[in-house]
Amino acid sequence: MSTTIAVKTKRVKKDFTVYNELAMRQNSFVLEYSRTSMSALSGAAAGILGLTGLYGFIFFFIMAFVLSVCILLQISSSYYIL
Repeated sequence: MSTTIAVKTKRVKKDFTVYNELAMRQNSFVLEYSRTSMSALSGAAAGILGLTGLYGFIFFFIMAFVLSVCILLQISSSYYIL
């Protein structure tokens, strides 16, 4: 006499995410433009403030960090970051 065991399995649907190549290129361009503009503006501001050498580099690094945080806050307000 043979016995049979029935097991229920859950099938998971795989959702496919579609990426628009044109939109990704545009987003990349906008991010690069904002980083370049921020670099130029923070360099000019450091020069106007008279920050040279290590102080100028620290100012530039802080401004780059602030820009990155602002971009992350903007992204996380509309999407979930995992």
